[in-house]
Amino acid sequence: MIVRTLGIGLFFLFCTASNIFAQLPGRVDIKGSIKDTSSVAVANATVMLLQVKDSALVNFTTTNQQGNFAFTNVKNGDYLLKISHVSFIPRDIRIRPSENSLKDLGLITVYPISELLMEVVIKSAQAPITFKGDTIEYDARLFKVPPGSSVEDLLRRLPGIDVDATGNISTKGENVGKVYVDGRVFFSDDPKVVTKNLDAEVVSKVQVFDEKSEQTRLTGIDDGTKDKVMNIELKDEFKKGYFGKASLGGGTSERMTAQGSYNKFSEKNQFSLISYANNINQTNLNWDEYNEFKGVSAYNSDNGDFGFSEGYRMFYGSTNGFDFDGRGFTENYGGGVNYNYYTKKTSFNASYLYGQTDVNLEQFSFRQTYLTDTSYNKTDTMSYNELKLSHKFSSRLSVDLDSNNTIIGLVNATISGNDNSKTQTELFQTTGNENINLVSSNKDVGSDAKSLNALCIYNHKFLKKGRSFSISSNIDMNISEDNEKILTINEFYIATNNIDKLDLINLNKNDNSTVKSSVMYVEPLSERISIMGFYNLNNRMTVSDKAARNSYLLSSDYIDSLSIYFTQNVLYNRAGTSLNYGHNGLNIALGGAYQVIELKGDYSVRENTPSILDPLNKNFSNLVPYFSANLQLPSNVRMSLQYQYNIKEPQVSQMQPSPIIGSQLFRIDGNADLNPETGHRVSGGVNYWNQASLASFSLYSSYIFYDSQIVYNRNTLFIDSIGYLTIARPENVSGGNAFNISTWMNFPIIKTVLTMNASPRINFSNYPVFINGLENTTKSRTYGIRLGFNLTVGPKLNFTSEGSVNYDNVKYSLQTSQNQNMLKYSALAGVKWQFAKKTYFESNFTFTKFNNENLNFNTNVQLLNISIRQVLGKKNRFEIRLAAIDILNQDQYIRQYASQNYIDYTESPTLARYYMLTVAYNLRGFETKNSK
Repeated sequence: MIVRTLGIGLFFLFCTASNIFAQLPGRVDIKGSIKDTSSVAVANATVMLLQVKDSALVNFTTTNQQGNFAFTNVKNGDYLLKISHVSFIPRDIRIRPSENSLKDLGLITVYPISELLMEVVIKSAQAPITFKGDTIEYDARLFKVPPGSSVEDLLRRLPGIDVDATGNISTKGENVGKVYVDGRVFFSDDPKVVTKNLDAEVVSKVQVFDEKSEQTRLTGIDDGTKDKVMNIELKDEFKKGYFGKASLGGGTSERMTAQGSYNKFSEKNQFSLISYANNINQTNLNWDEYNEFKGVSAYNSDNGDFGFSEGYRMFYGSTNGFDFDGRGFTENYGGGVNYNYYTKKTSFNASYLYGQTDVNLEQFSFRQTYLTDTSYNKTDTMSYNELKLSHKFSSRLSVDLDSNNTIIGLVNATISGNDNSKTQTELFQTTGNENINLVSSNKDVGSDAKSLNALCIYNHKFLKKGRSFSISSNIDMNISEDNEKILTINEFYIATNNIDKLDLINLNKNDNSTVKSSVMYVEPLSERISIMGFYNLNNRMTVSDKAARNSYLLSSDYIDSLSIYFTQNVLYNRAGTSLNYGHNGLNIALGGAYQVIELKGDYSVRENTPSILDPLNKNFSNLVPYFSANLQLPSNVRMSLQYQYNIKEPQVSQMQPSPIIGSQLFRIDGNADLNPETGHRVSGGVNYWNQASLASFSLYSSYIFYDSQIVYNRNTLFIDSIGYLTIARPENVSGGNAFNISTWMNFPIIKTVLTMNASPRINFSNYPVFINGLENTTKSRTYGIRLGFNLTVGPKLNFTSEGSVNYDNVKYSLQTSQNQNMLKYSALAGVKWQFAKKTYFESNFTFTKFNNENLNFNTNVQLLNISIRQVLGKKNRFEIRLAAIDILNQDQYIRQYASQNYIDYTESPTLARYYMLTVAYNLRGFETKNSK
């Protein structure tokens, strides 16, 4: 009887409970209102819904101007509501499942933070997202990523941040141009060097903010110029002590990789060692040890050029030729040492790097050239080998003498060498495939170069707010020497066979030295208006010695027509001023400068021989206007507009009278009568982001039109017994313009789970060039769009997908029948999955399609990579990775390009299918918990 009664009671209780829970709605709306202790609405407070069991972020929003917030269509459940604001003590509220479709939390009171409690509250509060003015701060410990993940993997899971397939970062409608670590700069400005390889395990917080321009930091006057930057804040245990990693891998096709690093950090000192070796086409230090190695202040963008940057532009070649462009096969070795010392007033860095790369490649190219009344084809087969090495030393010292005086000094020195050998055959044919001539060539080049750059900047801030004085001095020296041996044989097929031979030895020496200085003074006229005056001096001296002679002659006589010795001096003076207005988010700068460029030069066959031309002596004077306006609205809308007048002086190589000969069929003649290139540029943009959803949108557009631009006009003649001879000559041509407009948008479809981003763009350009004396205008139209999705299914599974289409339409005013339509489609899908406690699976697939109907070209490339990673050991210090790269064995370099009067197609084999097993050892190990 008792058992029966108990059974009936339990049955009744079960039915009652089932009835109660059945009545609970599956989805609910949650709302509330936040005010302070004075009953004043708290706007822009961050309100987050978190899972109770692990504090995982479910949803987030911000309060409006009335202090109200709401979450709509949320799964009915048990949550932790977290409220945070920079001026108030964080508050947590437990939310139980609601019996109604609307959960009204009513009035929620928050309490202000006193200064004494500020530090304690900041350290104790753990909010996934915090807004501090224009800064968004993410607590990386509360965003779950699998152990061993990179910073890039972490960023993909942060709301409002987009990382595309190549690692480019965007947020709040703008590209992130720089990534700091603990607020300090690494060697490279490339954010991908940090984000692709630095371990997410070392990260405590990620901060995104607007960085003011260098000139604003020096003067204290806001010029409205800001860059979107990111700061990676390390966990305390990685700011002190040691950490490092070593790995060794081997694979099929004799593939190998080895790398290692050791880092010891303290409160004031950072010391790092690094080394690497591989033959898998990793030509730079593009792995996590590189990021750890680079330290805190090894490089800074100080250049000492004051005033508005537009107007005069001087270009220097890159000092690093080690970037891999996707062609061929490389062997790479390198290493270095880095030291940083920093205190509140002093920061010092010194670093040394050695790098060596050996490149071997084969390349096939097809080019169709259009003349005024005919066309011809060229099929090119090339074999190329190059050995490059470099020693680099850099140092930077910054000292705050007191609160008003700062001195900055930088020294950079490089010693580099390059030996390359190229074997090439070029078959010229008519459009009917009739052979015209065959050019076979061998070119061997050995070169050495040395460079030294030293810069000193002094800045003084007066007691009057906004008044400042800055002065800089800089010396830059570059010395290079090239030894070229050129052998070309031209075999002519039409009519009778004729063989023409060119056998040269060229010795090229170049000595460039630049001394420059700048002065700037800023005087505030009122709280809103200031005036800036500046002066720039730049003196560059070039000595070039090119000696050419026949290699098969025992005589040391030089070939006068191919030899040249010249000196050139470019003296640049610019004085200018600008009136600046700043108030309530509006910054306007209006100014101008008067500049004078003096070109002087002397040309002779050899040093200390009579001049072969009248000495060069030219002066170019210009008034350079400047205008910029930036408006920041309270509704997170930013608008900008800028006008600048650009002037670019002729380069030394463009003005020398001696020709630059590539082969018997192509040469470039100099032009001592060149004038500077001048053009007008107007640009503007609109940026918007929604703080509640972190959705963002940006639009940027620019238009440039030239008064005069320097182009290489071409004359191509058919010469019996030689073939088509092309002579290019730089000349000033009026006209030409370019227009582009691009947009970027990012918005969450399901907050913290599914995000979509899109970036369409349009580019138009019209560039004139003269072909055989007739003007040919090349009109290029480019349309492109990229669409991406990022799906996070819990802490252990992440999907990414991306697609893009690029369409290029090129039209010629001459030979309109040769207009080009080039298409490129690409699609990418990737997955990262932790399918066991310490086991991880990664895979990505890329499909690319190239199409050009005019050349009857249609090619597909499919790439599939798969890897499995296993973490081992008590402290997880060991890692084994088995990777299959390019399983379908289709990887290759492909490029289509149309310009001036030709269309060019190039393909080159590169590292394709291989399998590799890698073992890594981490000095400190890491946690395997998903929650950090």
